[in-house]
Amino acid sequence: MKTIMKTRAARGFIAGALLAGTFSTAAYAEMETSGSVVVGAKQVSSDTDSAKFNEYRDNREGTSAILQYLWNETPHNLSDNAKSPYTYQGGGDYTLPAALPAAIGFTDISATAANQAKLDAKVKNNLPGALLPIDLGTQRKTGKFDLKYQVSERTKVGFEYQRDTKEGSLLTGTTLGDRPPRVLAVQLPEPVDYVTDQYTIGAEHRGEWWHANAAAVFSSFTNNVDAMTWDNLFAAPAAGKDFASMADGTSTRRYAAEGRMALAPDNTMQNLNLGLGFFGLPMNSAFDLQAARSTMKQNAALLPYSTSTLNGTWNNLNKLPSGVTSANGEIEAATLNARYTFTPFDAANMNVFYRYHDLNNKTPMVQFQYTTGDSGNGGYRNKRINLAHDITETSYGLDLSYRLGDFGSLGLGYEQEKKDRPYREVKQTKEDIFTASYRVSPFKGVNFKAKYAQGDRKGDGYNSEAPDASYWYSASDANDSDNPLFAFGNLPGLRKKDVADRLMRQYDVSLGITPARAVAVNLQYGAQNNEYKLGGISSNPEDYFQNGALTQGKTVIDTRQLGLLDDNLNVMAADVNLRASDALALFAYYARTVYKGNQRGRMLNENNRTVAASDWSPTEGYVWDAAVTDTNDTIGAGLDYTVIEGTLDFNADYTYTKGVYAIAYTQSGTGIPASGKWASPPDEEQTRNALKLAATYHLTETFALGLNYLYEKYTVKDWAQEGFEGYTEDLIDAYYIGDAIGDRQGNRLVRLGDYLSPDYTAHVASVTVGVKF
Repeated sequence: MKTIMKTRAARGFIAGALLAGTFSTAAYAEMETSGSVVVGAKQVSSDTDSAKFNEYRDNREGTSAILQYLWNETPHNLSDNAKSPYTYQGGGDYTLPAALPAAIGFTDISATAANQAKLDAKVKNNLPGALLPIDLGTQRKTGKFDLKYQVSERTKVGFEYQRDTKEGSLLTGTTLGDRPPRVLAVQLPEPVDYVTDQYTIGAEHRGEWWHANAAAVFSSFTNNVDAMTWDNLFAAPAAGKDFASMADGTSTRRYAAEGRMALAPDNTMQNLNLGLGFFGLPMNSAFDLQAARSTMKQNAALLPYSTSTLNGTWNNLNKLPSGVTSANGEIEAATLNARYTFTPFDAANMNVFYRYHDLNNKTPMVQFQYTTGDSGNGGYRNKRINLAHDITETSYGLDLSYRLGDFGSLGLGYEQEKKDRPYREVKQTKEDIFTASYRVSPFKGVNFKAKYAQGDRKGDGYNSEAPDASYWYSASDANDSDNPLFAFGNLPGLRKKDVADRLMRQYDVSLGITPARAVAVNLQYGAQNNEYKLGGISSNPEDYFQNGALTQGKTVIDTRQLGLLDDNLNVMAADVNLRASDALALFAYYARTVYKGNQRGRMLNENNRTVAASDWSPTEGYVWDAAVTDTNDTIGAGLDYTVIEGTLDFNADYTYTKGVYAIAYTQSGTGIPASGKWASPPDEEQTRNALKLAATYHLTETFALGLNYLYEKYTVKDWAQEGFEGYTEDLIDAYYIGDAIGDRQGNRLVRLGDYLSPDYTAHVASVTVGVKF
């Protein structure tokens, strides 16, 4: 069974059959149904079985019969070369052959380069022989039943049921241990077995001067695999134990024989939508009001910290807060949109609007004492509260359009947007947005549009220590200088993008030219520039700590802004359409988008975050800047040709796309340690060539034969998967990244493969037969 979908009906052949039936029980009672049938055969030829080519396509060969009744299937293939030593046993459980962890057998994970090299050698020598090919990708299926009933000429009701299923696996990362170099990380295929059922019932009525609508939606999400477990790859458990012990300098660390991770929980959503509108009011005005209320709930059971005892009680719930066994999660959301449009006088139109959205996270905030080690609850630093983030957004404004006769029309607008976030670094932001637009048709066949917008967003003060609200320990609990409340939760100069002060400018211009009925040319240009502003920052460390008595109060804070400094996006597009004759139509287009952003950050030795070290000095060389550029070009051309009127049609479409992503690092100062240096990676490039040819032969008005051909060539260069010498950790091979440095920046990782979607060249030929009835 296959579903064939096209975005342009003129580009190739899709024949469908429309089946409609009606019955009447009253003057206006009507029932409607629909469906389609397509049969065909397909032959595929490709130089590689690339997941990129098959990512959202079903290219299984052979003859197929397709019966569609509001039904579709979408494959998402993620890899053609994924391999793993793990075997999936079902139910979220991944196992290893017993000999492999014993052969790798980590016993000493001390953070020295020599020792880490030995560990890398153990993995490198034993892993390749255990790797097995695995499938990585998902298949989504959607079925929908839609019933509409016309109660009267002005009133109708409807019911809709939709079921979505998604099966397969996704790429995920899992870990045992706490932090590099003690962390033991692997990539695994996360099992996917989702079912979503959604029911909608609605009604609408349209009167002579008013209309109303209402709809209720209930959605239920079920994850048939609620947790995944995996064997410890790096060491086998000791005899009679469910954990392995590894030396770490002067201490011993315990690692569970099996890791576990919770997956997406079952949840439900209820939504009620109401709408009311009035039209034909005085001054040719209309009023529209829409309101919605939603409730989302999930109450999945909390998992213990470990599947192993670790010589304690880590595999049961008594390590969790007393009486808390489930999330009891609940979120309520409310939305209100109101709009009033009117004509104060003949040449003017005005639109006044108000929008409100509130997200209330009612999930209980609980005092956890989570664990990052095997010797206890982790100390006072791990006494945390789950913050139930809320947000309230309101905006209001007006738009005025004034007609200038032969000189076009002028538009002016104003909007104020306010957002309240009680647990964020900025509790409230306000943005004033002004817009101006102009459109005119100076000559017949020429249309010009221009728009400018400017927004100024300001917050009520940036609190770098807002994340400290997630700690619940008392001052008496803190028994050493490594105290999070006396250190930087966020660097003082950091400004997060969504809450930072910002100046936004946006430009949009378009020109349409139709010199003759057979020719149309369209040109477009748009740009948006954002400048993120620092706001006030002090060089006095005591302004950022709850207690200035610690030694970090003796140094000076670097007042440079960190984070995203500015970004801009430019979009250009042009297309030409030519009707050469009644039988031949030609088209061509070009589009280019360029994104540029500038960021600044700094490397910090975490051992110096609570002491008077040079890491905080304005002249220290740990500060780096990065310029990011993302460029995409698309060129296309094609034709539609009627070879024989009403009998034979031919279509051709060629597209070339190229994307280039570049990062350029610069670093200030001198005396930078090797672990703090940044190197600019090679540019990432992706190119695609695609040629589509299609011929449709209409044997009769209801029966047609289609012949289709697709050629596609895709190439990619990606430093993130290939590795390069500018970084401290290079690839050992496609399935393992080692930890040769042996410090806290190590990134030992057993992975599923390098290129998940490599280069390919593909040819697809298909024949379709369609019947319309």
